[in-house]
Amino acid sequence: MPIPNILYLDIETAPKLAYVWRFFKENIGAKQVKEHGHIMSFSAIWNDDADFLCHYHENRTDDDSYITQRLIDYLDKADIVIGHNVDKFDCNTINGRALVMGIRPPSPYKIVDTWQSAKKHFKFESNSLEYLSKVWTATTRS
Repeated sequence: MPIPNILYLDIETAPKLAYVWRFFKENIGAKQVKEHGHIMSFSAIWNDDADFLCHYHENRTDDDSYITQRLIDYLDKADIVIGHNVDKFDCNTINGRALVMGIRPPSPYKIVDTWQSAKKHFKFESNSLEYLSKVWTATTRS
């Protein structure tokens, strides 16, 4: 049986900017949005990379067409994508940006979301990647 192509993925996005009336509990309408944000960077590692070479790409402009196409190319080669909140955020953001730009979606792949796994199977004070990595580091040093 062939070894699946497993992609470990994380993206970073620019903040959305909007005109608001208050600081808390504000419902922001589409007309209030000044800038919708964009994909700023991503890092990815393949499971079969013996050197654990991290592929990093960044974009510091609001034109994220190149980086979005790169992400779609990576996802298209993946059988499994693993990441923290990759199901509800990273992949959905990539797919949304690709749709806006007319980029074809990637072929199907399975998702393993470490945030969802932590939430479902364990009770931690927080499920943020920062907190979980601190807990893991403290546990493995003992």
